[in-house]
Amino acid sequence: MSLAHIFLFAVFLLAAPLSVSGAENIAGAWVSSAMSSSMEAHVEQENASIKGVVYIYPPLGGKDVYHFTGTIQNGQVHASHFSGHTFDGRLLPTGEIEGALVTAKKGYRLDLVARRQEKK
Repeated sequence: MSLAHIFLFAVFLLAAPLSVSGAENIAGAWVSSAMSSSMEAHVEQENASIKGVVYIYPPLGGKDVYHFTGTIQNGQVHASHFSGHTFDGRLLPTGEIEGALVTAKKGYRLDLVARRQEKK
């Protein structure tokens, strides 16, 4: 997995808050672009547990797929890919999430901000 793909994967571990039974709801569809790639993510949520899939479309064609799981609690988002990459972030009043992705192998840190395209 390239550093660019890890970055793009992390973008979709992010979401914007909507209160549902006292817990932030980050379920929905997301789109973004970074490093010349476009991305689409689908996040599902049950209580504080989240899971989803990220589709990354590199500029030269093809599609990369990444599945993730995590939690959202008290405005804090924690998510991971099975390979060991992790994301820790926080909800912002702007409806964005900011945080950092840390890669598993070399421990690269990427600071990120993302926004929601569609909510469930």
